[in-house]
Amino acid sequence: YIEPSWAAAGQSALYLDVQAQSCRVCHLLRGTGNQSDIDFDSFRHFDSHKDRIKAHIVDRGNMPLAKLIYEKFWNTVGIFQTMATYLMTDLSGMVDADGPHSAAYSDGALMPGRPIADPGPDRVVRPGVTTLSAAMSLYASSYRWTLTSNPGGAATLTDPATDRPTFSAAADGIYVVQLVASNTSASSVPTPLTIVVNSALPYAPSALRFAGAAPGLNIKDILQAGAAGCTTCHKPGGNGTVMPPIFYTNEDRAGTGDPNDAINLHWFYTELRGRINFTDWVASPLLRKPSGHHHGANFPLTGVIPLAGFESGLVPGAAGRADYDKMVNWILNGAPE
Repeated sequence: YIEPSWAAAGQSALYLDVQAQSCRVCHLLRGTGNQSDIDFDSFRHFDSHKDRIKAHIVDRGNMPLAKLIYEKFWNTVGIFQTMATYLMTDLSGMVDADGPHSAAYSDGALMPGRPIADPGPDRVVRPGVTTLSAAMSLYASSYRWTLTSNPGGAATLTDPATDRPTFSAAADGIYVVQLVASNTSASSVPTPLTIVVNSALPYAPSALRFAGAAPGLNIKDILQAGAAGCTTCHKPGGNGTVMPPIFYTNEDRAGTGDPNDAINLHWFYTELRGRINFTDWVASPLLRKPSGHHHGANFPLTGVIPLAGFESGLVPGAAGRADYDKMVNWILNGAPE
């Protein structure tokens, strides 16, 4: 059996040789509902996860998760090469009601274990000193940071051969830093990081907190912003159609009788930290979901429809991604309570 949409997309081999042998059993047990996880009911549903498929299989090497299936995957040419062909094929010319299908990844045929440079997400900061991090990089033991766009020569890098250099800029502008990660046998392709320096940024990134800080500095306020925001669905009962996996309303989580006391706020914060991926920041549901990636409720499963303030495709500092930028800066500073 081949699901009709896979066959129509010319992906019969991918369906039979890869997903049926290496993916389906575990993912069916995991389920696909509440988290809008990957599923195989249509090729579109599968293809909309292409960026994460590539990240988990050929970059991170943690999929397939079962050891026997993992070894079979990489030892069987008909399996891994079929996946590689899919990853390296540009399908953006295929357009349906949710928009174009996936783009191509030129490194889709490589095996995990090579260095992967990850300087973290693009961001907006105030003038001054910002600590960068290569902590998200993979299979690397050394690092090389360089400034590739430095308008007016206003920026400097300190300790560029470490995993935590400092970036300093005295003037507003759009700066680009590049990271190359290496191990004893290879070096990664250069990966850019865009840093927008904006003296009008209304907050210091290091001052952001979950709750209890001055107005404008609390992440909880973004979650509870009101109409068309997170709590439209993330509340007991959901939106009447979909039940979310986490509530962003004030609830008596600890049974103290006061949903706004310190104990309940701490429980709320602890639940929210579960939406942050501290080994792959940009994969955090707290960032991906509101920016439209596999967000349930009233959004198409496969479409990319961001909430207002979470348009992650815009340049950092743009009004349309102000809440996304604030979330990023909070996470980069350790997501303090």
